[in-house]
Amino acid sequence: MLEQYAGTRVFQRGLAKYKVINAMLMIISVIILLAAGIVAAVELCSVLYSWL
Repeated sequence: MLEQYAGTRVFQRGLAKYKVINAMLMIISVIILLAAGIVAAVELCSVLYSWL
Protein backbone atom coordinates (compact mmCIF):
# COMPACT_ATOMS: atom_id res chain seq x y z
CA MET A 1 0.00 0.00 0.00
CA LEU A 2 2.75 2.44 1.02
CA GLU A 3 4.84 1.39 -2.01
CA GLN A 4 1.88 2.14 -4.28
CA TYR A 5 1.44 5.58 -2.69
CA ALA A 6 5.13 6.41 -3.14
CA GLY A 7 4.84 5.32 -6.78
CA THR A 8 1.88 7.62 -7.38
CA ARG A 9 3.73 10.52 -5.79
CA VAL A 10 6.74 9.96 -8.05
CA PHE A 11 4.40 9.68 -11.03
CA GLN A 12 2.61 12.92 -10.10
CA ARG A 13 5.94 14.71 -9.69
CA GLY A 14 7.02 13.44 -13.12
CA LEU A 15 3.70 14.57 -14.58
CA ALA A 16 4.13 18.05 -13.08
CA LYS A 17 7.62 18.30 -14.59
CA TYR A 18 6.22 17.14 -17.95
CA LYS A 19 3.48 19.78 -17.77
CA VAL A 20 6.10 22.50 -17.18
CA ILE A 21 8.20 21.25 -20.13
CA ASN A 22 5.03 21.08 -22.25
CA ALA A 23 4.11 24.67 -21.35
CA MET A 24 7.64 25.85 -22.17
CA LEU A 25 7.54 24.09 -25.56
CA MET A 26 4.15 25.67 -26.24
CA ILE A 27 5.48 29.16 -25.39
CA ILE A 28 8.60 28.63 -27.53
CA SER A 29 6.52 27.49 -30.52
CA VAL A 30 4.20 30.51 -30.14
CA ILE A 31 7.24 32.84 -30.06
CA ILE A 32 8.65 31.16 -33.19
CA LEU A 33 5.30 31.51 -34.97
CA LEU A 34 5.09 35.19 -34.02
CA ALA A 35 8.65 35.80 -35.20
CA ALA A 36 7.92 34.02 -38.51
CA GLY A 37 4.76 36.09 -38.93
CA ILE A 38 6.63 39.35 -38.31
CA VAL A 39 9.38 38.37 -40.77
CA ALA A 40 6.76 37.42 -43.39
CA ALA A 41 4.92 40.73 -42.86
CA VAL A 42 8.14 42.75 -43.18
CA GLU A 43 9.12 40.87 -46.35
CA LEU A 44 5.64 41.38 -47.80
CA CYS A 45 5.80 45.10 -47.02
CA SER A 46 9.24 45.45 -48.61
CA VAL A 47 8.03 43.60 -51.73
CA LEU A 48 4.95 45.83 -52.00
CA TYR A 49 7.11 48.91 -51.38
CA SER A 50 9.53 47.88 -54.14
CA TRP A 51 6.59 47.66 -56.58
CA LEU A 52 5.45 51.22 -55.86
